[in-house]
Amino acid sequence: MSPNGIRCFGSDRDLVSRHTAAWVKGLQAAGVSACAKHYPGHGLSGTDAHLATPLVDVSRAELLDNYLNPFRAAIAAGVDSIMVSHDLVPQVDDVPSTISKVLLTDILRGELGYDGVLITDALEMYGIADVAPLPEAAVRAIEAGADALCLGAWAFLDDVDVAAAALVEAVEGGRLPVERLRIANERLARLGTRPKADVALRDNALGERLADQVAVTHGDPVLRSNAVLIIRLEPTHSPAAGSAGWGVEQLLRDAGKVVESIGLSGQTYNGPGMARAGVGEFRSEYGADSQVVLLVRGAHRFDWQEKLIGELQTQHPDLIVVDMGVPGTDYSAFAGWIQTFGSAQVCARTATHRLLGS
Repeated sequence: MSPNGIRCFGSDRDLVSRHTAAWVKGLQAAGVSACAKHYPGHGLSGTDAHLATPLVDVSRAELLDNYLNPFRAAIAAGVDSIMVSHDLVPQVDDVPSTISKVLLTDILRGELGYDGVLITDALEMYGIADVAPLPEAAVRAIEAGADALCLGAWAFLDDVDVAAAALVEAVEGGRLPVERLRIANERLARLGTRPKADVALRDNALGERLADQVAVTHGDPVLRSNAVLIIRLEPTHSPAAGSAGWGVEQLLRDAGKVVESIGLSGQTYNGPGMARAGVGEFRSEYGADSQVVLLVRGAHRFDWQEKLIGELQTQHPDLIVVDMGVPGTDYSAFAGWIQTFGSAQVCARTATHRLLGS
């Protein structure tokens, strides 16, 4: 399974290609330069590039025949930029895509005919840092055909200075032709110059309608008690996902419910004990019929969550589960279960409507 989870359009390559083209056209019509990522694609890798180098074991023929179809669709839609991943494709080259001239120049530029901006994924990620330190990775990426270097969540002024100094040294030493930098700069200068389309007729309610359309309800997930306890199982934080909140707590409060919550992570001391005690304390205060919602996001990816969910299912089968992540666990043994397939605000509103029976 791709480590990108709900950051992907799905697992069907044709569907992903159609969504990619639509997303690119929609963003760029509104004046935003779209970026298709992560070339050549994490679809066959189960490794998070923040932590290690992902392996995509496909041949060059497989890449060109079908694996790269979503990027073909993005290019056909006129995408302004493509982000390159740290995937290692060993049947094509022996270095990660970030620094592979074969994958960037020969295939993406040559075979696919792309002439837009190529930007690397963050160079401090272990997916590339374990292979080449920042100064070397910076130079090799530009040599391979990248136009811009991404220095991510933990990279600040020192890393920028180190990368810039490495590029200057490579040019002055004759390793990196200055013409390569001029070409990159010309591509970068085109970003933001696309005319904005007339979006006066945009449908601001489309997202909510689509979120409601895809959500699936099982059993009886309607809250009938005035007081609600939310047990939130937090996934591992990824810097790529940002720090935006997710969940239904405030929306339920806005609807007039009395909401208490318990947040548990893999580092929480005695999380199962906290959950058991929390349910008991909550129901002793608000009554045995007060309801508890288990809020998860792709819990099947975490052993500690699966174990705790099994315990809660045995002890409190009357819980309602709201899963706002990639599907993978069957919660049908609980009283109710809502799947939103995402944790965006529109997904949270859909889940809240289902919980309220509205």
